[in-house]
Amino acid sequence: MKKHPKNLFLFCILPFVIINLIIFYLVTVSPDYTLTVADTTDFKTVNISLSLKGIIPVSSFTVKLGDTPVEMKSIGNKTYTGILDSNGTLEVIAFNFNGMKKTEYDNISSIDDVPPVISSQDISNGKVTVLLEDSQSGVDFDSVYAIDANDGRVTPTDYDEKNSLVTFQTNTDSLEVHAKDKIGNESVATFDGLSMTFDHNASLSGNTSESASQNSSTSKSTSASKETTRASETTKAKETTKARETTKAKETTKAKETTKASETSKAKETVKASETSKAKTEETARAETTAASGGQSSAKSTTASSETVPPASVLSTDTP
Repeated sequence: MKKHPKNLFLFCILPFVIINLIIFYLVTVSPDYTLTVADTTDFKTVNISLSLKGIIPVSSFTVKLGDTPVEMKSIGNKTYTGILDSNGTLEVIAFNFNGMKKTEYDNISSIDDVPPVISSQDISNGKVTVLLEDSQSGVDFDSVYAIDANDGRVTPTDYDEKNSLVTFQTNTDSLEVHAKDKIGNESVATFDGLSMTFDHNASLSGNTSESASQNSSTSKSTSASKETTRASETTKAKETTKARETTKAKETTKAKETTKASETSKAKETVKASETSKAKTEETARAETTAASGGQSSAKSTTASSETVPPASVLSTDTP
């Protein structure tokens, strides 16, 4: 009896192929599950669930947040739930009975573990306006306050929740602002060098009585300091003016003395020159007088000689 090719395919080849495909599937099939991460409602915790699927049972699975195992509880129908209380990378690994595994990752970032961001918006005339930002749970404006340089508690004078702005009034040179979000994360920011922007005549509003008293004392001390500084500057200006006048008087006196000495010296030289000229004149007159006296004596001698010698004619007459 001959075998027909059709019977060979149906009863030999086809069953062989099907059996091998089933074996291949059973050996290579991976776990099948669905991981669900719910949205947070309080920004403190996140609920997750793991549903196992497929006809091949999962032999085991592990759930970790970072390096920390997450406890999963069965709620039936091959479904498990867990609660996360921090951010990080969620890792789920499931194993089939054949040793095949499936790994899935998810990033958890919806838990609010970051405090609000405090930044300055405007600082002038003793008023400090700050901007508060929190993108998750939001800012708890009832928790906002500040500490001034005198350790006095300062409450905001104005809230603008729509624009997330808070304003403080102070007259000290620094302010430490505290703010929390709605789950309690606190942020602190310090603003220094505020004294250059103060209007010391501005009054504080919204502060506690203790802070107001301290600020009043600070304002008085500042006014007294200003008056002392002004008095010191006035005294210094007077002393400077007096010193300048004294120096000027000394210079004037010295100039007068120099002028007087110059005039005295000049007068002495003039008198000396006059006396010298007078002496020369007297000597000249004396010389002239002496010369005149000598001329008269010569004339007298000549006259006497004339009178003594007789004329020639007379001498000739008397001779025999």
